[in-house]
Amino acid sequence: MPYTVEVPGHGVVEVPDGVSLQQAQIEIEKAFPYTGEDIAGAMQDPTFTPSKSDYLKFEEYSKTKQVDWINTAAQAADAVTITVLR
Repeated sequence: MPYTVEVPGHGVVEVPDGVSLQQAQIEIEKAFPYTGEDIAGAMQDPTFTPSKSDYLKFEEYSKTKQVDWINTAAQAADAVTITVLR
């Protein structure tokens, strides 16, 4: 009898009868590889050890999330100046 497995971010996947849970996990990982965001979330768990390729995905993801602190500080200073001058 087929069984279902919940794949975070992708919903429920039906696994055919006769496919072991281990084989299903391998096939699901191939079909739905981790994204940089998935790896960033997993890295919050101290027991998670990313592979080299996972870490490279995480680094690429992190670059898209970095904040331009100088620009942010300038905008904040500008907002404070406008508020004070009113």
